[in-house]
Amino acid sequence: MARVIEADESGALTRSSVEPHGNVVILRRESSAAGHWWETTTPAQRVAWLREWIADLPPSPALPPEATHRDSMYD
Repeated sequence: MARVIEADESGALTRSSVEPHGNVVILRRESSAAGHWWETTTPAQRVAWLREWIADLPPSPALPPEATHRDSMYD
């Protein structure tokens, strides 16, 4: 029987299953919802999702030209 372990707050791991087999233990990272989404969508679906997400962002003012001038980047 597999047991699920988690961790973090920098003990890392985060959601893995542990399967004992005699004197050997197998540790498998369980896929996250984000990992599952990434594996089951096509590049075109991801682009469509990203465009929709961008379109839903609230409007914001454009940066003034001086904000992108090379000299202002090193202040």
